[in-house]
Amino acid sequence: MLKSLQEQLENLTETYKELSKAYNDLNESYTDVCRRLETLQQNYTQLNESYAALNQTYWKLKESVGGFETARNAMFIFLATTIIFMATTAYLILRKPKTY
Repeated sequence: MLKSLQEQLENLTETYKELSKAYNDLNESYTDVCRRLETLQQNYTQLNESYAALNQTYWKLKESVGGFETARNAMFIFLATTIIFMATTAYLILRKPKTY
């Protein structure tokens, strides 16, 4: 009976050691995962801040390009008007005057 109890004690002790080692391994893995998660969170925050700054710059540039588009459109209108005026002037100069 005593020998049986000693064997059970040894088995339980061995099981306890195995479980304790497994627990320690899992705890180390968990700690490592927590560190990686923290690093990922920091990287995400930095990327998000960079995105916000780039997005703000994008919209500022888009607004300034809008002003250039308006100026370009005005230039084309002026150019078309000038060409029409020159063509009309050339026509009026080159046509033969009518006699009455």
